[in-house]
Amino acid sequence: MIAEAQAPSRPHVSVEIERALVACLVVYGAQALQYVQTRLDPEDFGEPVHRKIYEAVCQCVTEGKPVTPAMLRTVLDAEHEVAPELSFGRYIIRLVSEATTLVNASAYADQVADFARRRRLKAVHDRYASALADPHGGNAQALAREMQAEIDAITTSRRGDEALARVRIGKAAQKAVETANAARAGDTPPPGIPVGVKRLDDMLGGGLHQQKLYIVSGRPGMGKTTVGLSLALSAAKHRQGVYFVSLEMSGDELSRRALACMAYDARRKPLTYNRITWARDLEDEEIWRLNDAATMLNDLPIQIEQEPGLGMAQIATRAHVAKQQLARQGFPLGVIIIDHLGLIKADDRYRGNRVHEIAEMTGSLKNLSRTLDCAVVLLSQLNREAEKRDNKRPQLSDLRDSGSIEQDADVILGLYREAYYLKRDAEAGDADAAMRLPEVERQLEITILKQRNGETGRVLAFCDIGCNVITGLSE
Repeated sequence: MIAEAQAPSRPHVSVEIERALVACLVVYGAQALQYVQTRLDPEDFGEPVHRKIYEAVCQCVTEGKPVTPAMLRTVLDAEHEVAPELSFGRYIIRLVSEATTLVNASAYADQVADFARRRRLKAVHDRYASALADPHGGNAQALAREMQAEIDAITTSRRGDEALARVRIGKAAQKAVETANAARAGDTPPPGIPVGVKRLDDMLGGGLHQQKLYIVSGRPGMGKTTVGLSLALSAAKHRQGVYFVSLEMSGDELSRRALACMAYDARRKPLTYNRITWARDLEDEEIWRLNDAATMLNDLPIQIEQEPGLGMAQIATRAHVAKQQLARQGFPLGVIIIDHLGLIKADDRYRGNRVHEIAEMTGSLKNLSRTLDCAVVLLSQLNREAEKRDNKRPQLSDLRDSGSIEQDADVILGLYREAYYLKRDAEAGDADAAMRLPEVERQLEITILKQRNGETGRVLAFCDIGCNVITGLSE
């Protein structure tokens, strides 16, 4: 039963604001709904009657029916009572008389959404309060993880301030021309975040771009993490903030790889991340190089998320926090890198159905790239089909559960190191493999398997896996 306007609102439910919003929807129909649907789900309404009216408006618009009081009474069943002596029909007539201007719709929707989040946060608090008060109420760390997962899901619910507004093509085209003129005049930096391999940058239109989802794929041993960290370092050197979600390695492991890369000197003894880990045979000069590398890394805007087993809601929430932290340091969030797809925790809704799980993840990451206005790089493992072929270079069909990955990705890169297979064959006694191995030992093939707005093709790069270094062959 709906509360009357004179009665006090229940905690975290504003009857007045909800009534003003549904009144606006009843009067303006689809015109108001376009400002509301990106902000609210039906369950965000605290009053059941307002939830039913909102669902009825959505149904009318979806079915192409006019949103009129008469149509809504039909959809809602006019005989049903909202309150004693007040039917849906009479209540809708009252709403029409109370409707305010259309410009208030989005503000009302944001307030209703905020109240809904408050109710969910209060519910999480209440559910865990008794367990937290009871010393035998469960493991504190496990409770914290469960609470964090629920809070993350709330904070990544619909956000009106991040909704992408509709735009006329002419206006968008004019903006593109203005951007091009500014870049031509040298008033703005060139588009894209350089990846550190010039030929690949050229093929990608200047490097990584905002609002794009990049998939870096390869079999184990092909250098996915090496490429991911190389992209992170290159972006950070160009003063772009990086949020690196490392679901496989700890921050310490990743930092040793970064140190090996920053301390790399082709004229000196290789300082691999394995040697840095072992450390006992390091010479004084190498320790100095590591100190210099650490100083350079300290100035780079890279944040490492090292907690394993994160789901998409948690990754998205923490990415928003990382963006704010980087902004306070004076850096825009340029790139999110996730290592890797197979280790993202599946949502309970699709657990067990891998195709739907992958679709949910890649779709969410694509949306995240747009809402945070950054590039998202997702590392992904190829299936075993490549191992069965004589030519083991990656193909799109090698992507695990590739349908949604191909659909959502703007760019898909495939990695291949011939040396990985030659070394294996040489150890098995293949003389030809042993002869060819030195020639390709430090080569990495990066193939653009898909590019939505550009060319495909293959780039040959220099790669020292042990030192985590990737550059163009001619650089």
